[in-house]
Amino acid sequence: FNPEDSLQQIQLQKKLGAFAFSLTKKGEDVTVNNGVLNLKFSSVGGHLAEVKLDKFVDFDSIPIYLVKNNNASFNINFGTTDSRILNTKTLPFQSQVTKNGENTLVSMKLKVSESKYLEYLYVIKPNDYMIDFTIKSQGLGGIINGSQDIELSWEQTSKRHDESISYENRYTRLTYQHDGGDIDKLSQTGEDEEEVEDLDWLSFRQHFFSSILVSDTPLKSVTLSSKDLVEDEDIDTLYTKTFGAKTKLALSGNEFNTNFGLFYGPTESTILSNYDKNLEE
Repeated sequence: FNPEDSLQQIQLQKKLGAFAFSLTKKGEDVTVNNGVLNLKFSSVGGHLAEVKLDKFVDFDSIPIYLVKNNNASFNINFGTTDSRILNTKTLPFQSQVTKNGENTLVSMKLKVSESKYLEYLYVIKPNDYMIDFTIKSQGLGGIINGSQDIELSWEQTSKRHDESISYENRYTRLTYQHDGGDIDKLSQTGEDEEEVEDLDWLSFRQHFFSSILVSDTPLKSVTLSSKDLVEDEDIDTLYTKTFGAKTKLALSGNEFNTNFGLFYGPTESTILSNYDKNLEE
């Protein structure tokens, strides 16, 4: 028994309020391979800590990771009715893996009790680069403060995969579709930020590979950002750009209920056209 540990626990419980229940059982990281993607879901934050593309290597024959070593962050920032502000990316989620036919379901739950929780549900299909991703909750109506903005943010720093950094960086750009069909890009150099209405999807594109978030219903307003990290193309570098997206999440009957698709894979029109979302454009 370490009194310092129990003191830390008490402080953490004070910070988490109703969500202190999530500390009662240690969550497990989860790894899933579907034939094309090797995925690792983190018990801290409930999202993807690693995404490896099984069919590709870089110019140096090194495996292609789109997510690794904390280069990506997925977070929901929300207020509670007892005046706390919480960020999911730092909170403990409990995992459960089940099968539905050939599909693998990964459920990550941030719990208030066994029957009350915020859930990230991932449906992973065999040999498919697109993951169905649902954010939903049960029993949080009286716990989440619905009068405060709930902000979802997704950030990713692009890992370098090409021998020519200048060539790769030229085609590494945040691309997005809005207003039911218009496709635009942020600047390929310097820093750029754009407020976008009615966004259908956004792509953190890194020339040969893309990380894409597709929304089932258009996101009303999204702030997109891009920052070029390559100051000197003659100097060896690990990363090319940092991309970011922030949007407000609306509750449905005081609960979370939003559906997305998450694509991690090659920027290839033959593959992207399979999804009927205009991604190949």
